[in-house]
Amino acid sequence: MNIPLRIAAFSWLMFPILLAMAQLPPNQPEQDCFNAIPLCQDTYFQPNSYTGAGSNPDEIDGDNSCLELGEQNSVWYTFQVETAGDLCFTIIPVDTLDDYDWAVFNLTNSTCAAIANNNSLAVACNFTYNTGCAGETGPNGRTDCPDQFTPCISVQAGEVFALNISNFSASNAGYTIDFSSSTAALYDQIPPDLVEVESFCTGVTVTFSERVSCASVEPSDFAFTGPDGPYVITSVQSPNCDDSTGASRSYDLIISPGIQQAGTYNLSLTGFVGDLCGNGANQNSLDVFMPLPPTAELNEPAPQCQAQNEFRFQYSGPSSVATYRWDFGDGATSQQPEPVHQYTAHGDYPVQLVIFDGNGCPDTAEVVASVLPSPYVAFSLPEVECADDTLSLFNLSGPRGGSALTDYLWTLSDGTVANSRNLLHAFERPGQYFVQLAITNDAGCADTVVQAVSITQKPNVAFDLADDICLGDTAWLTNRSSIVGDSISEWVWEWGDGSSTVGQNRPSHRFQSGGTFPVTLSVTTQKGCTAELTQEQVVVAPDPPQVIGDTVCVGESATLETTTAIGAINRWYESAAGGSPFFEGFLWQTGPLDFSQTFYVEMETAEGCVSERVPIRAETFPPGQGFLVVFPKVLEFPDPTLQADLEGFIQVAAYRWRIGELDTSTQARLSFTFQHPGTYDISLEVTDIYGCEYQWRDQVEVLPPPEVYVPNVFTPNEDGINDVWKASIPLAQQVEIRVYDRGGRLVFFSDVPDFEWGGLDMKGRLLAEGGYLYVVEGVNVAGEGFLKRGLVNLVR
Repeated sequence: MNIPLRIAAFSWLMFPILLAMAQLPPNQPEQDCFNAIPLCQDTYFQPNSYTGAGSNPDEIDGDNSCLELGEQNSVWYTFQVETAGDLCFTIIPVDTLDDYDWAVFNLTNSTCAAIANNNSLAVACNFTYNTGCAGETGPNGRTDCPDQFTPCISVQAGEVFALNISNFSASNAGYTIDFSSSTAALYDQIPPDLVEVESFCTGVTVTFSERVSCASVEPSDFAFTGPDGPYVITSVQSPNCDDSTGASRSYDLIISPGIQQAGTYNLSLTGFVGDLCGNGANQNSLDVFMPLPPTAELNEPAPQCQAQNEFRFQYSGPSSVATYRWDFGDGATSQQPEPVHQYTAHGDYPVQLVIFDGNGCPDTAEVVASVLPSPYVAFSLPEVECADDTLSLFNLSGPRGGSALTDYLWTLSDGTVANSRNLLHAFERPGQYFVQLAITNDAGCADTVVQAVSITQKPNVAFDLADDICLGDTAWLTNRSSIVGDSISEWVWEWGDGSSTVGQNRPSHRFQSGGTFPVTLSVTTQKGCTAELTQEQVVVAPDPPQVIGDTVCVGESATLETTTAIGAINRWYESAAGGSPFFEGFLWQTGPLDFSQTFYVEMETAEGCVSERVPIRAETFPPGQGFLVVFPKVLEFPDPTLQADLEGFIQVAAYRWRIGELDTSTQARLSFTFQHPGTYDISLEVTDIYGCEYQWRDQVEVLPPPEVYVPNVFTPNEDGINDVWKASIPLAQQVEIRVYDRGGRLVFFSDVPDFEWGGLDMKGRLLAEGGYLYVVEGVNVAGEGFLKRGLVNLVR
């Protein structure tokens, strides 16, 4: 079968359905075989399809099943055959275009977990594309759509089956499972019976007449009574419930407390226990004989030393024993009632006895057999030791298995005796001596060891220090060490500053700092004796000068100051090491600074010792960045108002605005209205929070008001063209317009800028054609006066 072609052919058909419908959420319990839905009727209607393959998507292996893709949007069902016959069913989709696949597995003697790996469990299966018959499929013997139908299944009473139905279409519509054509019966209405109760060592096993649902069986469903009660059922267990279709005939009931008296007990079913079709079991009770379980007991054996150990073990319990199983903890075993055992090595051995009574019920007892060794005796001893040195005899002995050491005895060949655990001892003269250590543990086991030690002569250590030196000078030391009857093989100089020199008889060293240093010379002879001497070497390092830096504004000079001493010289450098000094003295002034700088100062004392260089800082306050924004640059009446502001990054403490030479404002933003036309200088001076000053300048122009314009002719003839005489007098605060005839008489007067004159005299009479003298005078918004005189011609 070509699976990709089947999928491709089906995709176009189902795409509209997939868009229109939603399936059930994935990972429903019944999507796993363990939680299969029990079928207890001839027809079962499933209204919706499923999404995915459940929490365990690998229950069907496509390599071992006709369902070559495994589970696809599947759900599991389970049923048990009540009477033998032919099992026939048909899966009838709600949507005839849906493509359903299915497989039936016989789990009578198996579990859900075996389905993926055991292809013999599949008794019927179909994985065919929907080719007709309204999408129906199943084992029903139909021949009208042979690819979708298979023969009915021959089944026997009591057989258990699992059915997987997969929706290859991935649609939402459900289906009906119809078993009505079967001759076999799948369900009944007969309640289960409690038919048998058998005892085992920790409880009883109950058996029902048919499988009952694992989910319906609880400890509280049972009551157990008998001698020495009351008793409680603490748990219910069945291997078939661990991985099956959720039902079993037999269950183990664990009883607490354990049975302490043999006799007849009673088990009653008191709660609801039902089969997979919901039939509740009959509540009845059965008697069961419970034997007394065995009790194993052992006496703890006393510890024994390894050399003489012989352990006799004996069961000391009250129970009758049919079988003994001894494990001595060292790999050896026995089935004797009272075995004797000898251990070949020391240690603690867990001895276990398992007894079995006549019913095969076991019990276990454990003890520990402690085998104590002769204690391990040893002590550390250097190969060569020197006279008058304190010899450290460190006890390395141990109990070998837990027995505590109780006694220590040191015996030295110079007459010393001691009973401490460890021993510190100095031999006064060279020679060979013997040291013996005897130990005993609390079990009475003992051991002894003897070692020899050679004591040799120590060297005499002496050396001359260098005279007091300055830091940076080389210190030369002179070695004067000696040894009698031996020779010196090694000199080790420890300079007291973490460094060392090996193998020089007259060493030199340069110290990296001043102070007093403990110089130690360790001398080792050819025979391995070592002695040392420590003396203090003085290295003079004058204190560096104390410095006082300075912080100024960018562009200013900083004054730097240092301390000095009498007769000392302070030298100034541009680097922390090397280079030549650029100044000598205790006070120096820099040039104008554009940024912060670091200089270095050292002091040479009158004795010629030079201090370390120390940094001294000439700091600049953080420079601000800003620019002046002036708007507009050209102003006009009637509102020649200037707006000016500072943009940038400066922490300003004070503002000073000037227009020309006049202080105008101390606000952050300038707003100023000019009264007169002209060109003006704008300047801003600010002081930041560090006291540093900044200045910006700009220039603006204030334009004068427009000039007055007066026409020289008009034609008051009522033709609608130039019928009135009027002038353009912009931005006037005061104005007077006077018109005179040639005789000097006033014929028109107005004090408004937007006047109009139609050629009438003061009495409203029409004047004759001719020239008339006008005078226009006033004051504009800039406070400036204006005057216009001229002749206007009146033409009809």
